Amino acid sequence: PNFPEAISEYICRKLFNGKYLKGGDMIVNGKRVEIKAFSSTGPTSFGPTEKWDCILFLDFTKSPCLTVYKCDFSNDSQEWENIKINASETYKKQCMQKRRPRISFSQLQKQIKFIKLYENDIVSTIKSTKSTDGIDL
Repeated sequence: PNFPEAISEYICRKLFNGKYLKGGDMIVNGKRVEIKAFSSTGPTSFGPTEKWDCILFLDFTKSPCLTVYKCDFSNDSQEWENIKINASETYKKQCMQKRRPRISFSQLQKQIKFIKLYENDIVSTIKSTKSTDGIDL
């Protein structure tokens, strides 16, 4: 099952002092930020018309720890468009066919560089009342 997006988006807005963006996800310092969360090794899916400037992945697989990874590539960058979804199709090719590309985070990590932005236990993260300053998205 998919991780509840209301929880992952709330956590990111709290951590990075983001503002809610109509239609989901958030905006920080003028950047549209896509948020994906996972709690298993299964694939994450992407809407074929989604647009973002950077993407955050919330890794909940190592309970009780939360790790947040960031990729600075927009989904219309050459690097992101050329991600291999399977042996014969790229991210861009599936989007052009109006299909939802699906790929696991571990497969993405083999093709794209991610930066670890944050790591802490989940309860402390949710209970925290102040935003994390100094993390540049």
